[in-house]
Amino acid sequence: MVRSLAIATSVVGVFGLLLGVSAVQIELIGNQRHLDRVRSQLTASYERQYTLRREETLLRSPQDVADIATRDLGMVPPERAALVSPGVVRIGAPTTTVVAGATP
Repeated sequence: MVRSLAIATSVVGVFGLLLGVSAVQIELIGNQRHLDRVRSQLTASYERQYTLRREETLLRSPQDVADIATRDLGMVPPERAALVSPGVVRIGAPTTTVVAGATP
């Protein structure tokens, strides 16, 4: 009786231990999947950052900005500025000149 109780307890203990080990393995597999997803997102983020930095480098030149504005946005360069000299502007009543000896 004691021997069969010890064997039964040992069998239950071994199955309990195997069940615990299986639960830990399942948890590790789930964590590994999560880690793989995070690594994949990190790699995609590094690639996106590299692409954006390369585009930033290409867009530093004013000529590149003007080319993109013309090609992609349909903008046109401004016309050449013309210098205009203003005419004489008089404000107030016109001045009159009085000549000595003249009768008004």
